[in-house]
Amino acid sequence: MYIVWRLLLMSSLVGWATAHIILMSNNDTHIDKAAAFGPSLTKEGVIGNMFPPPKESKQGCNPIEAAPCENWIAIVERGGCSFVDKVRTLQNSGAKAVIIGDKHYNGWITMYAAGDSSDITIPSVYAAQYQFLSLLQHLDGKPVLIKITENELFSWSWSDLLIFFSVLLPSSILYAVYLTWRVRQQNILKRELAPSDVVKSLPIHSFHREKDIPIDECIICLEEYLEGDKIRTLPCKHEFHSACVDLWLITRKKFCPIL
Repeated sequence: MYIVWRLLLMSSLVGWATAHIILMSNNDTHIDKAAAFGPSLTKEGVIGNMFPPPKESKQGCNPIEAAPCENWIAIVERGGCSFVDKVRTLQNSGAKAVIIGDKHYNGWITMYAAGDSSDITIPSVYAAQYQFLSLLQHLDGKPVLIKITENELFSWSWSDLLIFFSVLLPSSILYAVYLTWRVRQQNILKRELAPSDVVKSLPIHSFHREKDIPIDECIICLEEYLEGDKIRTLPCKHEFHSACVDLWLITRKKFCPIL
């Protein structure tokens, strides 16, 4: 069930958030998306003091002569220059990691690097509007200690993959084969049954005992015909209790029980 739950959740949210930003003071967690360049985040993550650059460089496009605090993680606004240029500039300014967000657009963006980004040695993440604004609210002129880690919900361990390919995938294939077989069997059964409207259209009459009737009992239920019983006559001229033969034709076979 654990693996099934992860698969369903990942299938509905794939391509969404891949990083966590955790405020160390209260464990408040913000979900973000890691950049497609630079080093990958780990479970251990990066710990540092979140602080914005000076106001004249709030988008992180200009070098910072003096770091705003010790062991710092930059949080900057989108725009002004490319994502990779922001991260490169802030890396050269001493930042351990970079958080980029948009105050006006509440959507997820994958941050790509158009050119060579092999010089990028710090991780970076993108925060959607609500997450970004929430992080900024925690800043009150002083650093905030945070931790940026990978989102473990979207990280596949070797044990997860092993269980999926060895258990769940074969089981899913077998279940699909079983469903296909059941559908085929139902279609075969439908072809062997008579439509109810066709059965109801067959002639019916009330039984009246007469000396020249050769058979005076229903072959299906083996009960004698009683005066006034409803008798259904099939195209082959065999007669049965209406209730008995109707049930036979609709649920068992579309052919006469005697044939």
